[in-house]
Amino acid sequence: PPRPPARKENPPAGPPTPGAPPPPEAPPPAAPAAPPVDDLYKTALGDYMGAKYPLASSEFADVVKNYPDHPLAGNASFYQGEIAYRAGKYQDAIKEYDKVIEQYGDSNKVPVSHLHKGQALIALKQNDAGVRELRALIQRFPNSPEAMQARSKLSGMGITVVPKR
Repeated sequence: PPRPPARKENPPAGPPTPGAPPPPEAPPPAAPAAPPVDDLYKTALGDYMGAKYPLASSEFADVVKNYPDHPLAGNASFYQGEIAYRAGKYQDAIKEYDKVIEQYGDSNKVPVSHLHKGQALIALKQNDAGVRELRALIQRFPNSPEAMQARSKLSGMGITVVPKR
């Protein structure tokens, strides 16, 4: 088969000529282009699963910063919340869970964000707010596994929950 014509803008990389100015068509970019969102997210998730939380948190922040409207940005915010929660930084976790709930309403992480936000509020001794959050989860996603966990948490606190219909 015939070879496609070589592209002029990508000459083969050879050693630069000493003292030669950089080629005019390649000005240095102001900031390096972000890796594709899927790659960035997979790397962050791999680091999260490997318990490299500071690194994963920074990588998830890059997903949100570079791709704020991508569906994976909601997941990235969720995992930033999880990392903060694990570190006992409940206020930071709540902020991230709120981002998921408010900015990424279609995300599959919304129910679990409600659940973990409620648990974080309770961990901060803000029981009323935590109970409200868990009840909101049960009302909004009554048949979700997270709603079952919320019912269990509430009944363990001695709070009556209306059984699902």
